[in-house]
Amino acid sequence: MEKHKSLIPTEISEVFYRLHNELFILYMKWNSFKTLYCTSDDNIKLLDESAKGFFVMHGDIMRDNIMMSICVLTDPASSRVGREIRNNLTLKHVADIIPSKDTSLIDEVNQLFESAKSPWEPFRSHRNRRIGHYDLNTVLKKTDELLPSVSISDVDTALSLIANVLNAIETFYDNNKTAYHHGIYREGNAKELMDFLKRSADLEMYHNHKEFGDTLDEQ
Repeated sequence: MEKHKSLIPTEISEVFYRLHNELFILYMKWNSFKTLYCTSDDNIKLLDESAKGFFVMHGDIMRDNIMMSICVLTDPASSRVGREIRNNLTLKHVADIIPSKDTSLIDEVNQLFESAKSPWEPFRSHRNRRIGHYDLNTVLKKTDELLPSVSISDVDTALSLIANVLNAIETFYDNNKTAYHHGIYREGNAKELMDFLKRSADLEMYHNHKEFGDTLDEQ
């Protein structure tokens, strides 16, 4: 959908479309993470055989970046920095600047936020106690300070709830929904990386057989 065809009011369109783009990027990261680390044991084995140390580090960085991004998009509309109040690029900010005349949309978005509070909370706990800060009791793994577990389905749910807010706005003004879960396609994506590593492993196996196979077969 082109911007100039949209009926989203100008007072919220700039913030809306930036959030729209940020969610596409976040889904691209999440889809890449799932392709690399959540698809199959064969994929994990291939990554381990290729460069285990790097991919363990990369997986941790991607996981924390995705958690942080979920928190950033669902943070309050503004934050105090010293004596100054600064606006944030968040769902809550775009919700707060919806024109007051569009009461039904405001009510719908508020209901969506209310239903999303609980699913978003585990990510905020990780951001506040492990990623953004090293909470001492959390780092030392005190039994009463353990972090909540976060599953693949938890991330899927958290992202879909973000998409629901943006799609509520887009549907209200343009009668259209965006399929954010597809993410953004870019050359050299995670699937292409896995295909390359698989081809490389197959080629190495082929050369090893060509070099040693006939000799071994004769013994």
